[in-house]
Amino acid sequence: MLSDPCLVLRPEQSTRIHGWLNPKRTLNFEMICSDPSITVRKCIQAGITQQQLQKLQPDLRVWIEKKNLSFEDVPYMDQWVPKPLHPFEHLNGTVLDILENNYPASLLLKLQIDYATLSSMHMTPEMMKCLHYSLEEWKSLGFNKGALSYFTEKEVQFVFQAPRDVVEMQLEAAGFQGAVTRRTPAH
Repeated sequence: MLSDPCLVLRPEQSTRIHGWLNPKRTLNFEMICSDPSITVRKCIQAGITQQQLQKLQPDLRVWIEKKNLSFEDVPYMDQWVPKPLHPFEHLNGTVLDILENNYPASLLLKLQIDYATLSSMHMTPEMMKCLHYSLEEWKSLGFNKGALSYFTEKEVQFVFQAPRDVVEMQLEAAGFQGAVTRRTPAH
């Protein structure tokens, strides 16, 4: 009978994961599932890599089912192969979950979540403002001059703290001029 894959822990990892009163030299997926205090975040903070966790249980669906993964785990499982934990596909999330967890734009890029995806999920300028992304970060997510055309002057000023012509100039300088949006054009 094959045993579950197991990690050998360094003493400081054992203490961080299992505690002072219950030291163990190893960690396997069964231990992770049986102890609610052992979270993905706790393992990562103890120095266990995402790749090591994936070796313990390669099937992300099993992690989701048995460990009840949440939106808080997404940043700690962004290097999963072949596909990282995705807030929309795996956890049935919404743009509000992105807001509540304050995901950085760099994480959205890793997860292949772009402006068009967020827009199709009914992201509003108010939500964009709450994310606190710079114009450069929005550009990296595919926000462009075409998308800007759907914003009123008031929305442009609210989200980017700059007049439309300044934002357009910055978007043009970067060459982002295609149309990517689901909103109704502003007049």
